[in-house]
Amino acid sequence: MNRHRLFFALYPDAEARQALYENVKDSLPEKQGRFVPVENLHMTLVFVGSCNDSDLECLQSCLPEDLSFSRFRIHLDHLGYWKRPKILWAGCSEVPDTLSKLVETLRDQIRNRCNLPIESRDYQPHVTLMRKVMPEKGNILKKTPIESVYWSITDIHLMESVSGPEGVQYRSIYRHRLA
Repeated sequence: MNRHRLFFALYPDAEARQALYENVKDSLPEKQGRFVPVENLHMTLVFVGSCNDSDLECLQSCLPEDLSFSRFRIHLDHLGYWKRPKILWAGCSEVPDTLSKLVETLRDQIRNRCNLPIESRDYQPHVTLMRKVMPEKGNILKKTPIESVYWSITDIHLMESVSGPEGVQYRSIYRHRLA
């Protein structure tokens, strides 16, 4: 039986990913961590984890045609740093209500339709930019403002994390268009 490492995410188009990278690259501590490849930039909505083929089918049903969320925009306006996982990320000071409701709805769908355990901690929308960040003395980068990036959200993706010799790659295996 195949195993899949899955998560629901917002996946920006190539132009938005490049704009995010270009707007923040000068603020990033270049030799203090490992950059996430531009093509892997995304915002996780719900991390599901290791699943089998039947879980995968069920998860696709969590984005039914009648899931009626309108398109919305996210305004990424600052960098943040989480010490324990050593992650540098871009986040939004104002979380759109639509985003919060979308995450809550997906969590409910996954629990009720698929009976899969998922995280229950508060959702913190972010796009991971660097991993294994080792800040220089005192340079922790908490809530550092950046040139704003506006991202139009038009789709929700069920993504698979695939490890290979070139590192981890994320691929969209199912996409739901927002109204």
